[in-house]
Parts: sequence; structure tokens; C-alpha cells
Amino acid sequence: MKLAALFIVAALAASGPAAQSISDKAIADRIDALGRARLGPDVVSLSIAVSRKKDVLFEGAYGMADMSTQRPATASTVYRITGTSMQFTAALVLKLIERGKIAIDDPIGRYLTMGLPPEWRPITIEQLLSHTSGLAGSITRDTPPHEPASSATLVAWASREPLKFTPGMSFSYSRVGYLLLGALVEKLYGKPYDVVLRDEIARPLKLASLGWCAGAGKDTLEATGYEDVSPNTRRPVANLHPSKELGAGSICATAGDLNAWTRALHTGRVLSSTSYTTFTTSIKSPDRPAIAECCSMVVHRNRAVYRLTLHHEDGFGAEIAWFPADSLSVTVLYNTSGQGIIGKLPLGIADAVR
Repeated sequence: MKLAALFIVAALAASGPAAQSISDKAIADRIDALGRARLGPDVVSLSIAVSRKKDVLFEGAYGMADMSTQRPATASTVYRITGTSMQFTAALVLKLIERGKIAIDDPIGRYLTMGLPPEWRPITIEQLLSHTSGLAGSITRDTPPHEPASSATLVAWASREPLKFTPGMSFSYSRVGYLLLGALVEKLYGKPYDVVLRDEIARPLKLASLGWCAGAGKDTLEATGYEDVSPNTRRPVANLHPSKELGAGSICATAGDLNAWTRALHTGRVLSSTSYTTFTTSIKSPDRPAIAECCSMVVHRNRAVYRLTLHHEDGFGAEIAWFPADSLSVTVLYNTSGQGIIGKLPLGIADAVR
């Protein structure tokens, strides 16, 4: 399936306090009912994780992680999080800025010197983070999906596409930009991307499932991805080797671990306050001044009471929400992509918890 991604952060009026407290069991029952209702003919499986402050309120899963073997989805099922991987790449880049290794307005050509077209070299780190680089949305790969590729090969494939606009002058979602940021991470940390992810994020936050995708099969907890092509037809999507996504979509995780990541990110356990501001508010798109664009997240400025990331593509989908007023984190992962898969389930879950 061709790329189909949407990152949205909405601004809604905050709900008032509940008239009476809700028991933990009642909350779990409400979320469970919403999950069961969402599982339908267009969704092969979904997993839900919900936490408030430090308390895990719910973890559950529905449907089949793999249709051919009838392997059921569980709370331990691992999903490809596709473009949501960009949040981790952005965090790793911002950590480099915190440590004084790079500056946000540095040109990428200062660090990646091989294979970049001359017109790409002045593109800044900020423009790559904020999807204002003018680079193409995706690349055409010349080898079978399961075969690995080096970062130099990725750059060579990407450089066949011309710039869409002058860098910094507009917004256009670009996986190519995050491929370059992934290559930057590897160069400046001096390790493969998956090792940096493990050492800088997965181990410190105790996110055991977080890492490069291995590929679904009988010896793994990873779900098979499906494309919903008609009301009665779902077909498996070929696994892409993680090196071919690098910083743009190579990561897998359980719903529980991704939910814990969201909570850690928004409560100061990942980035400094300055970097977090950059991540969520400070980078503006010139043609969309009312919102800030960065790091697989869009933040509306007018009375935003929650931040919501929506994404679906290539056999998988994710809905990742953080409600600051309630310190509430909601994650829903799907192993199905297609028209209409992503909806407003986190909003319903948030209402059920309040």
C-alpha cells in the first residue's frame, strides 16, 4: 500500500470533573467494551494500553496477530509502529543537541558528506525535524523488501528525486528527511541505529519490546500486517527490512511499551525542558502558522488539551494520545491499514476513564 499518514493534534475544551469516582473495574470494563466494539471486519487485531500518572489502567488485545496460523493478539503482541518511529529519531537527535554535538540550525551537509546532492547540503536539522526540508515523501527501493540496505544506498535512492520546494518555505511530510536523520544518528553516536535506540531509550526506560522489527513468524511475538482492500478482503503486507526505513519507520513495540514511552516523553524523563519545547511547540511551518510541526507530532496552539498522533500505513496503524490535564496516556495499535482504519478510539477511551 502506498504511504498514507496523518499526524493530528486537536484542541478541544477540557471535560469537567466526573460527578463521582469510577472504580478501576468499571474503567477496565468500559475500555474493554470499546475495544471489542472497534474490532470488526476491517480490523484484524488491535491492542490497547491506558495509563494515568504512574498507574496502568488497562492493557488488552483483540483479534488475530496472524490470520494464517490463527495466532491471537495478546498484550505481548509486538506491532510495527511505522512513521511513529520518527518520534524516537527526533528524540535521539535532540539529545545530540543537548550534548552540544550539533545545533538545530546546522546544515545536514556538515555531517553527511558523502552522496548528498549539492542542493541538499544546506538543509538544516530543524527543517528535517519539521518536515519543511522540501525532500520527497518516500523513496523507490531497488531491491527485494527483505534485503538490508546501507544508509549510503538509501541516500543514493533518495537523491534521484528533486526537491519539491525551497527548504524552509513550506510543509510536506517527508520520510526521506528522517532517513537522513537516522543516518546522522548512526554517524554521531558511532553505532548502528538499533543499538543507539537500545542504549539511549529502551534500556533506560525499561521498554523491553522496543527495537528494530524482526519480522512476523512462528518464533516471534510480532504481528503480521494486513491491508484492508475491501469489506471481505485483507491481504498480508511484505515486511520491509528495518535498515530500509532507518529513522523513518523501522521500530516495533507493544502497546504497553509505546504507552510507557509517551508517558515518559511528556513527563520529563526523556528530554530537557528546552528540547521538549522544541519537540512540541517551537518549530513552526511557514504556511501553517497556527500550529507547530515537529517529530511526528503536531501541536495546535489554541487551548490544546491533548496531543494526538494518528498514523496508518503498510499493514499497521497507531493512535497515540497524551492528555496533559489528566496525565493520561492512551495507545491503540492495529495490524491492519486501509481507508477508515484510524478513528477516534482514544477520545472515547479518555471519556470512559474520566
